Amino acid sequence: MDAVTAIIIAAVIGAVTGALVVAAMVRRSNDRRNDLMGYSPPKPAPTAPQDATALLSAEQMAKLRALVDRGRKIEAIKLVRDWTKIGLTEAKDLVESL
Repeated sequence: MDAVTAIIIAAVIGAVTGALVVAAMVRRSNDRRNDLMGYSPPKPAPTAPQDATALLSAEQMAKLRALVDRGRKIEAIKLVRDWTKIGLTEAKDLVESL
């Protein structure tokens, strides 16, 4: 291997190593910023009503049934969404299944 080839290989290895170091520093910086700002990735919401009912206590289910029995479905849907963080359609399906 001649000197020019060795220099080119060394330059490529240096560039790749530098890029990896910069990428690691950026990721570490983002992790620190997220820790300082109190950010945590959102938790996935259940997608089916039966999954959401597992997130509700017996007391919450009783309150929802009472609201549905009084014809206050919208209020029940709002409570389900607040308690479980599921989507509107899923919350509506859960309330209508009561």
